[in-house]
Amino acid sequence: MRTSVLGLVGLLFITIGCEQAANDLSPSTTVAGVPTALPIVSAARVMRPSVSLVELSRATVQPPADLRLPTNLSGRVVALSEDAGEAGDGSGQPRSCVAWVTVEESYDAATGEFRYQYDCPEGGDIASIVTVGNDDGQGAGHYTTTYQMRDGSTQVWEADYATGADGTSQHVDSASNDGQTLVGDYQYGPGGITIAHEVWTGAEGTSVTDYTTTPGGAYSGSSVFDDPSTEASPDWTTEFSYEADGTYTYTSTGTWEQWAVVTEVVGQPDGSEAYVYSYDDPATAVLPDYEGQAALAADGTGEGTWTGLADDGSVSTGHDVYAADGSVFETWTWDDPATAQAPDQEGETTYHVDGTATGTVTEHAADGSSVTCPFSMTADEAVTWGECE
Repeated sequence: MRTSVLGLVGLLFITIGCEQAANDLSPSTTVAGVPTALPIVSAARVMRPSVSLVELSRATVQPPADLRLPTNLSGRVVALSEDAGEAGDGSGQPRSCVAWVTVEESYDAATGEFRYQYDCPEGGDIASIVTVGNDDGQGAGHYTTTYQMRDGSTQVWEADYATGADGTSQHVDSASNDGQTLVGDYQYGPGGITIAHEVWTGAEGTSVTDYTTTPGGAYSGSSVFDDPSTEASPDWTTEFSYEADGTYTYTSTGTWEQWAVVTEVVGQPDGSEAYVYSYDDPATAVLPDYEGQAALAADGTGEGTWTGLADDGSVSTGHDVYAADGSVFETWTWDDPATAQAPDQEGETTYHVDGTATGTVTEHAADGSSVTCPFSMTADEAVTWGECE
């Protein structure tokens, strides 16, 4: 069944290609599998030190060893994923492909050989996708898809497919050169609609995704991701909808470390995105502990704000500025309503693309005096303090 074979390859391109654009928002980019995204939250936990910085600086000119600095809940570099390059690597490249270019779509009916090539001149991680394969004339065969990444690396998928006896369904077993697997079942309905069920397994866990595509390229569905190494099961549940014009929305609910996380994302055809998110620690009484919003342009630049609440009534706030190179500049305040001064602490932190951070913390006293202490932080959160002033 020639049309279903070619339709499958086209579907895989649409699915993987569109999901790759969506996966630019996820904590771990994979070529296959629907995103299980963490939000771009900075939500600093600003904790009041057990010893006043003002009092301590007058005696030792050094901050207390147990002072808690603002820490980024989704990683040292606030970005759309763990790979800062996906949120902007300084090249000015948008996070997802601006426009795919069809280089070749060929099929030889005499030999069953087919070849597809799609290039992306600008944006995203993938520079080109090339699929070559052979069909046996009965809707079964094998193909190889090579993803040429923009950083020069490649990912290769080998797939075997077979068409069902009814001629309207197909089953695909595929595996990548880096150990991932994707098993898919596709039912082709009237009007060009395709109903898909996919099970993707990688080093981080398994994602089970159900979605429906339309001839125009739109698709919607849901995905459940589970990491067997965590207590939570599933870790993430995502509802998503992608329109043919490039507009998309998704809502992701799950657990990250001790946090219950909810993220709502709206993306536009120009590559910009708007986020609303919340983080809640079940061990605390406040609900949620942190919530915020952010708006990013296609090149990864943008701004966001967040608010944090604590059981003792203290409130922390923050403002983030996202740069195209993946770094983030954050200003924050922490205020204890039980004290006369407001705020009690404030600071500035720059999260660098290499996972390190630098900044200052200022503590205010009731008499109007204050002390500012500079710090630097390594990627593994080791803190070095400078001399306080």
